[in-house]
Amino acid sequence: MSKNSIKKSKEIFDKITDEENLYNAYKKALKGKGKYHVEAMKFALDEIYNLSVKR
Repeated sequence: MSKNSIKKSKEIFDKITDEENLYNAYKKALKGKGKYHVEAMKFALDEIYNLSVKR
C-alpha cells in the first residue's frame, strides 16, 4: 500500500467511526422495520455505551 492509500483509508475509517456519524446512522436505522427485533431493543437499552467510540 502506498502512503496515499494508507492516508485515505485512515480518513475513511475516521469518518465512519466519528461519534456523530455513528449516532446519525443508528437513528436512521431505527426508522426501519428492524427496530423491534430483540437485538435492536437490547442495543437501544444502552445506546450511549454501545455508540461510544473505543479507540
